Amino acid sequence: MRSAFTKTEIRAVAFDIDGTLYPDFRLYWRLPAYFLKNLRFFLAFQRVRKRLHTENGILPPYAGTAEEQPGAAFRRRQAELLGAELGIPPAEAAEKISAVVYEGLKPFFRRIKPYAGTAEVFSALREAGFKLGILSDFPPAQKGSVWGLAPMCHAVLSSEETGALKPAAQPFRALAGALQVPPAEILYVGNSLRSDILGAKAAGMKTALILHPAAVLQRKKKQACDIYFYSYRQFLRDVVNCG
Repeated sequence: MRSAFTKTEIRAVAFDIDGTLYPDFRLYWRLPAYFLKNLRFFLAFQRVRKRLHTENGILPPYAGTAEEQPGAAFRRRQAELLGAELGIPPAEAAEKISAVVYEGLKPFFRRIKPYAGTAEVFSALREAGFKLGILSDFPPAQKGSVWGLAPMCHAVLSSEETGALKPAAQPFRALAGALQVPPAEILYVGNSLRSDILGAKAAGMKTALILHPAAVLQRKKKQACDIYFYSYRQFLRDVVNCG
């Protein structure tokens, strides 16, 4: 277990969004009425996303064709699966995903605040010469400017656009390519053991895991990552040595 990384070891720091830059509960406690209103859709959509995460572990990314980019191929597959779940045409399923998830959740994110200290961390890392990135399964644009953090980044990506969800290697490779930094010199910060930590590690990146202070007994998570932290103030102070 490491306590810090220096600029001789990493040249870029990249972040997940959901549960990493903001606590999940700040979204969840706002959603009950919206979730119940769209209950059948959300239950089916959760099953579809779970299947897509699993498929990406055993199948190549959805590469599309010369006329179809990987992101479009991924969304087509997602719509086909949801359409089968709901008994509706894929085109109608795609419209529902856009209306309920991609667009429908935007107003909720406008009322959510990120973890304290995130802006300070991004500013300090950038001033110290690190490249910054964001890689999220869902489109980052769903969160607008990501609380002012996206404009500070050198690369902002959605896994969907690569044709695969985390923990598949393709999103992390695309991130490294966009940052123009070798995976071994990137520190990826996330909150999910499987999607973020194990996915980034398999792609050759170093990993940092944000934990809830009550997670003191989560030994498996702590052992899987290179470093872990409980707040962004701690991350700035102890994890990355900007000097």
